[in-house]
Amino acid sequence: MNAAPNRARKRGFSLIESLLALALSLVMILAGIELFGAVRHVFFKLERYQSDRESVSAALERIKADLQRAGQGFPQETRPGETGIDAADNTLTARWLENAGAGPELRIVLYYLDTEKSTLRRKAGAGTAQPLLEGVGSFSCDFDRSTQMTEVEIRFALDPEKCYGLKFISKNMVFAAGRT
Repeated sequence: MNAAPNRARKRGFSLIESLLALALSLVMILAGIELFGAVRHVFFKLERYQSDRESVSAALERIKADLQRAGQGFPQETRPGETGIDAADNTLTARWLENAGAGPELRIVLYYLDTEKSTLRRKAGAGTAQPLLEGVGSFSCDFDRSTQMTEVEIRFALDPEKCYGLKFISKNMVFAAGRT
C-alpha cells in the first residue's frame, strides 16, 4: 500500500532541486555574459591597434616617398642647407626640384604636429596643410648631416608607450656630399 504514494512523489523535482538548478544556470549565464564582454573588449582593442598600425604605416610611407625625392634636381654646387632635408623643432622639411613645363620648379613639403588637434599634418608648397594622421600624441624628427640619416618617431595620444618610427638614409649624391 505504501508503494503507490512513493511513486507519486518521485515524479518531479523538489523545490530545492529546482532552485539549485536555477541558481547554477544563472551563474553560468552571468559568466558567459562576462566572458563575452571581455572577448568583445579584446576584439575592439586589437581592431584599433591594427587600424593604428595601418594608418601610421601609410603616413610613414608618405614621408618616406617625400624624403626619397629630397635634394633631387639641384646642381652639384648647391649647399646642403638650401636643399634636401631639414629637421628642426619637430618639423620635417623636404625640398627637391621637379621638372615642369616651363622649367624646374621647387617643391617644398613640410610635416608638423598640430598639437591643438593631435594631428600630423603635411603641407605641400603654398597650399594648406592637410591632415596625414589623427590622434598623434607626439611627433619627433631628427636629421644627422654626418650620416645623412633622418629619424622620424610617431606616438599616438591614446597609447604613448608604442613608438612607430622610420630611419631613412638619403641616397641623393648632392645632398650626401654635405658641402657648406
